[in-house]
Amino acid sequence: MGQSKGLAKQIYVFMAPECPICQYYTPLLRSTREQLAPFSTPLTLAFTTGDSLSVIAFERKYQTGWKLIWGEEARNLAKQFGASVTPELLALDSQNQMLYRGRINDAYVAPGKRRPIIRLCEIDSLTQSVIQRKVRAIASQPAIGCLMNP
Repeated sequence: MGQSKGLAKQIYVFMAPECPICQYYTPLLRSTREQLAPFSTPLTLAFTTGDSLSVIAFERKYQTGWKLIWGEEARNLAKQFGASVTPELLALDSQNQMLYRGRINDAYVAPGKRRPIIRLCEIDSLTQSVIQRKVRAIASQPAIGCLMNP
């Protein structure tokens, strides 16, 4: 996809309640919410699998504090922006144009294979861009995780 520039005005993460990689990222998602709370940046977890009970149970257990959508609404959003993996990060600008779609960070090199040290964190780059109100280029990287069902 290349590099995009702009400030994120809406951030989504496509999720699946049973995906261990999604579960792994919940502390980072909580931290992102805390950092962006003063900036009124809408944060939404879009569950492309699971029903309302499994999504609510996920949030009760992991307490991300993000807005939750699921079912057809989440699947339509994934289709609209070409998301195909959970977890997958999506950032939109004020015109609802895609700034970034891809991995959250480089913690995973493949499903089940985690790096000992995280070197690049795309969600942190997006967060700092919003906090500093400074446009920066963020290179899109493929997401690693569970494939979504079409």
